[in-house]
Amino acid sequence: MLFDGLDEVNKEHNQRILTAIKDFCNRYDKSQCLITCRVAATDYSFDGFHYVAVADFTPEQIEVFVSKWFKAEPEKGELFSQELKKAQHRGLCELAQSPLLLGMLCLAFADTMEFPSRRAELYEDAIDALLRKWDTSRSIQRDEIYKNLSHNLKKQLFAAIAHKTFTDNHYLLPEKKLSGYLELGLKKLPQTDTAPDGELVLKAIEAQHGIFVERAQKIYSFAHLTFQEYFAASHIVSKSDYQKQLLTHITDPRWREVILLTTSLLPDADDFFVQFRHAIDDLVRADEEFVKLLQWADKKAGQSAAAYKKSTCRSFYICLIGYHRSAFAIAHNLAHDLTFDRIIAHVSTIAQASALDLTLELDLDELNLTFDLASSFDSKELAIDYLLEINLFVVNVPVMTSNVKNYDITITFLNDSIQQIYKWNFKALAEQLTHLMATFPDNNASQEQWKYFANAWQQVLQRQRNIAHKWNLRSQLKMDYYRANSLLLECLDIATVSDGEAIKANLLAPV
Repeated sequence: MLFDGLDEVNKEHNQRILTAIKDFCNRYDKSQCLITCRVAATDYSFDGFHYVAVADFTPEQIEVFVSKWFKAEPEKGELFSQELKKAQHRGLCELAQSPLLLGMLCLAFADTMEFPSRRAELYEDAIDALLRKWDTSRSIQRDEIYKNLSHNLKKQLFAAIAHKTFTDNHYLLPEKKLSGYLELGLKKLPQTDTAPDGELVLKAIEAQHGIFVERAQKIYSFAHLTFQEYFAASHIVSKSDYQKQLLTHITDPRWREVILLTTSLLPDADDFFVQFRHAIDDLVRADEEFVKLLQWADKKAGQSAAAYKKSTCRSFYICLIGYHRSAFAIAHNLAHDLTFDRIIAHVSTIAQASALDLTLELDLDELNLTFDLASSFDSKELAIDYLLEINLFVVNVPVMTSNVKNYDITITFLNDSIQQIYKWNFKALAEQLTHLMATFPDNNASQEQWKYFANAWQQVLQRQRNIAHKWNLRSQLKMDYYRANSLLLECLDIATVSDGEAIKANLLAPV
């Protein structure tokens, strides 16, 4: 016999129902009886029962739930599971641990075959469901002030606590501290004439909504980190000073989800993106080398901006200086061009190999792909710089490995490249490289000879094309800068702004 939802019994019937259940269990003592209620509603005492708490869904249990939900449409269920596992849906994975909220995710996904791009809307629906699912007629004692609060005032209360605790990096809270936050928040709300009892309010919240849960004895947290992040973001949206403070965390992964949620919640994010750009500039403003790099990339991009957007060209030249995943993600986002994407992917492969001191197998067919890709550029300026960077990598392979496994292929590729440069009418450059090839080291050359030749080749590219410079960039600063710009693009995809393209046009621009 299952008695489900004991905490949902109306207060006026509570004692009668409790007595009836106890009488039933005593009378039919050989029957197995189960009673369920909210965790906080454990004021009941039943002799002969074992008390257990239902755990969150495991990943395997989520899979079972989803497969049964989409039993009539298994393809949808499979796609749901694939999408939920993606890194950008970390917050949704946390919600999915609750059967109630997992059901909401399934409902939302069934309509559109994707999760909402504005995840804040889904979180808000989930929270509203929790706030409204259990009415105010419960057998749990609670403070009258909290009992009479509207849903909006409750959300304001939770938002203030979430912002404070997240800012202080507190996930687990002692009961006394959380009760104190509740009392302080309730005193600030309208129509508060009497001092609230924080502990009673906390028990009421835990029993009715499950927004807060007791993780250990008298230690509480938000039911899901996602709830804490969402409420913190909703609090930040209410004040511009909070938004400015938020953007000091653009390089901190812990704040990433809060920044995305804040962006999504803003009814007009124009000013927010102005501040975002200032925050990115502030990262590198004091670093002279990085400032020069951005000025160089902007100048080079200006020579090809007729064929492509200047921001796209800047991203291309930033990618040429070395491998970084976020930099290539930015270039991919800005390009929106299949051919450009293929070229960026090729540069990424070469740059990654170079960064990790790996050697590519110098297959002639693979190298000849460079000519096909270069020819597909709508700008000869970009095409030749791309070809020359691949050349420079090939020239540096012996420097990295002390030998040339594919000596003949290397010579063939470099000579073919020079012929292509002649065809593109870069005659002075082609002549200098031809002259340099006369000094190409033999197959038994020392590493020092290869290094001398590679340096000479690099100097020609620096003089003739203003590329192949050695940038002395701090690795952490480079990583922070690229990630911050990549985060800005993610935010822009879910933001309400007047002109998103204008914001993109300023990406990676000089300080």
